[in-house]
Amino acid sequence: MRWAKDTSTVLASVAVGAVAIVCCAGLPALAAVFAGLALATILSVSGGLVALIAAVAGTIALLRARRRRSCPPTQRPSQ
Repeated sequence: MRWAKDTSTVLASVAVGAVAIVCCAGLPALAAVFAGLALATILSVSGGLVALIAAVAGTIALLRARRRRSCPPTQRPSQ
């Protein structure tokens, strides 16, 4: 087996291999991680918004029910 005596030939092949690994495996994996983070962020924000809306609506419903119970019932006018 013959060894390459020129260092630039060896480094060039290593560089081509590194670029191939980064482009073909690293970038899609990095894009998938960022897409997953973005999706998780969107879902958590929208989930928090839904929970906030439900809490506000529930509070309003409880306050209205309490106010209605505290008022005396109205009587019909006699005819």
